Amino acid sequence: MAGDITCTCKKGFSGDGLICLPGHTAANDHHAPRRVRRSYPTSNTNLAHVRFSCGFNECADGEDCITVNGIQQCSNPCKIYTVLNDAWRSTSNDVGNKHCDRNVNWDGYYRMFIGNQSVSMPDKCVDSLMCGTQAPLWLAFPPPQQVDEIVQSAVCASFNGDCCWVQSQPIHVKACPGNYFVYKFVMPPGCYFAYCAYVSALTTTPKPVTTTETPVENNRTTTTTQSQVATTTPKAMCGTCGVGETCVSTHGVTWRCERPDQPVLLRPEVVCGRSLVQVGLNRTNLEAAGLDATTANLADPRCNAHKERGGMVWYQVERKEGACGNTLETNGTDAIFSNSLFIYHIPDVSFTQPVSMPFSCAYPLESETSLDVVIKPYLSLKDSKVGKGSKVGSNMTLYHSDNFTKAYPAGGVTLPVGSVLHVGVSVEESETERFVVVLEDCYATQSPNPEDIMRYYIIQNKCPTEFRQVRMEENGSSLRARFSALLFLYQGDYRDVFLHCRLSLCDKRSYSCTPVCTKRKYRSVTPSVPLKPLTVGPITCEYDLISYHSKPISE
Repeated sequence: MAGDITCTCKKGFSGDGLICLPGHTAANDHHAPRRVRRSYPTSNTNLAHVRFSCGFNECADGEDCITVNGIQQCSNPCKIYTVLNDAWRSTSNDVGNKHCDRNVNWDGYYRMFIGNQSVSMPDKCVDSLMCGTQAPLWLAFPPPQQVDEIVQSAVCASFNGDCCWVQSQPIHVKACPGNYFVYKFVMPPGCYFAYCAYVSALTTTPKPVTTTETPVENNRTTTTTQSQVATTTPKAMCGTCGVGETCVSTHGVTWRCERPDQPVLLRPEVVCGRSLVQVGLNRTNLEAAGLDATTANLADPRCNAHKERGGMVWYQVERKEGACGNTLETNGTDAIFSNSLFIYHIPDVSFTQPVSMPFSCAYPLESETSLDVVIKPYLSLKDSKVGKGSKVGSNMTLYHSDNFTKAYPAGGVTLPVGSVLHVGVSVEESETERFVVVLEDCYATQSPNPEDIMRYYIIQNKCPTEFRQVRMEENGSSLRARFSALLFLYQGDYRDVFLHCRLSLCDKRSYSCTPVCTKRKYRSVTPSVPLKPLTVGPITCEYDLISYHSKPISE
C-alpha cells in the first residue's frame, strides 16, 4: 500500500517490524518500530519467491544459477558472493555525488559492508544527493522475510524531490542465515545512479573470507568469495535444518545442514568459456565412490586428455557442435552445448559400464554492449548551396497612449511640443520561441530618408540617450519593442519630424538579449541579425496658445 505504514514485531520477537528475531521478550525489545513511507510504486507484482534453472536443471529453493570462476551452476548465494565495501554508499553520506554504478561490471550476488559491519539496502526513501551520488537507489519494498528465500524487488531512484523519480531495473534479494542479505545487482539505467547502504541496528559484524582457486579458460584463476559469520553456536547458522539433518562445519566457521547417510557429491564442476568448455572432477570424492577420475572420456572416446591440479582432474572440449560429440540446441533464449563424461570404476581392466556424468553450458542468445566512443552529431554544411532569403517583415506604429492599443492612422499627425510619443515596433517571424527583437538605434530626421545624416538620436546602442526624456517599455524580450519619448524641436525649427528605428533579431537560446541600461550608454557584444530601418511620420509640431485677459486694478 502507498502512504505511511508503522511496522512492529509481535510479542516474543524483537526488531523494527520488517525484520523480527525470536528469543526476545517485549521488555527486552529496544528496537524502535519502523515507519515506512512509499510513493511509488503502489504494488510490487514481482515480490514473490522465485526459483531458477541452470541449463536443463532446475535449482533447489534458495539457489541461483551463478557463474563462479567461469562455472555456471546452481549455488547458494549466501555462500558464494562478492563483498561490496564502500563507505561512500552510506545513507548518511552527503559528500560527493559523482559515483555511478553503471560503470561497474556487476556479476552474481553481493553482500554490503561499511568497514567491518554488515549492512543492507534501505527499503525506504533516500533523499537525492545522498550515498555519494545524485540519484540514490533504494528497495521499493521490504526484503524477503523468510530465511533462504529469494525475491525479485523493484528499485527506485530518488531525484529532485521525487522518491521514485525513475524505476531502475529490478534486482534479486536473498535472506541469509545470520540476519543478512545478498543482492544480485544489475546495471542501473544511467549516471549518476548508485546503490545505497543502510546501517541497521540488527546487522551482525561478519568478516569476508576467500576460499579455493579454480582453473578457468586461458589458465586464469579467480577467487570464490564466501561468507564467514561471527557466531558462537551452529544453531544460529543452521536453524533451518530439517528432520534427520545435522549442522556440521568443515572449518568451524562455515556451517551447513547434512544427512549422515548423504552420498558423496559426484556432480562435476563446469567452466563455460567463450571458446572452451572445461569439466572438473574431484578425484578424492570419486575414489571414495570407486571411480577413477583419470580414466574418463567424452562421448568421443578419443577425447580423454586431462590435467590434474589441486585435487581436481580437468577435461576440456572445444565449444563447437560436433567436437568430441558435442550437441547444440537452442530454446529461444540460450544456445546450449551438451556432452557427457564417462568415468570407469577402479580397477578398470575388465569390461564394466562407466558412470555417465552429463553436463551443459547455456550461452544467452542476447547480449548488451556499449561503444566506448562518444558520438557528437553535427550538421555538415560542406559544399552546401546557400541561398539568400528576404529580410524579416517589420512595422513601426505611433500610438495614442501608453497602453499601445489605439494607433494613429498612416500619414501625418500634428502634436504639440512636449507631447509623449508612444512608439511600437513588431516583427513577423515564425521562430517565436527562438528570436526576439532588439532596438539598436532610434533617431529623428526632417526627411523621410532613414539615411539622412542630420539625425537626433533618441535611442543609441540599445539604450535611451536621455533618461528624463525617453523610457524603454519593452526591448529584447519578444518579437515586439516599445518606447515612449517626449516630442521637442529636435533640429530647432518647426519642420516635420520623421522617426526611424534600426532593429535586429537576437537568438535568445544562445545569448542574453535584454539590454541592461544605466546612466552610461550600453555597449553590446551580443551577435544579432540587423534589419532594415523603420520610419514613422511626418509628425508636425505646434504650440498650444493660451490667452490671458487683464483689467486694471482699482485703487
